[in-house]
Amino acid sequence: MYVVEIDKIIKKPEDSIECSVCGKFKHKSNFGKIRNGSFIQTRTNCEECYNLSKEKFSKINNENRKNKSSTKYWELSRKCKELNEYMFSISVNEVIENLKKLPKEARLIITQDGYYADGKIDCEIPSCPVYPKMPYRNQI
Repeated sequence: MYVVEIDKIIKKPEDSIECSVCGKFKHKSNFGKIRNGSFIQTRTNCEECYNLSKEKFSKINNENRKNKSSTKYWELSRKCKELNEYMFSISVNEVIENLKKLPKEARLIITQDGYYADGKIDCEIPSCPVYPKMPYRNQI
């Protein structure tokens, strides 16, 4: 999975958590303790930030907040989202090959659950092949 760390896109390190103060992804051991063989997260800031003086803590925290509200950060976030969606996508050729393996009498059920959160609002995409079967079409 890809994530935005400060001002760049990185591949999220395994077993890492983003520090709520500095914005860096660090191993989860920086955020808690092992108890009875299980990791327990006890804070949202990393050990390094936890041990900073109040002045340095505030400075780094303010820099991180300013960065996360920047246009560059949001552009990177959108790009990151696209990368993650692509990572978990499947090519059309793979879909076709997998469909060819199904028996001739098999039926494919296509659901339409995009563009509306509760399933009760018209998605307003009449060109969609399953739109005629959508139960809440034209009921805005």
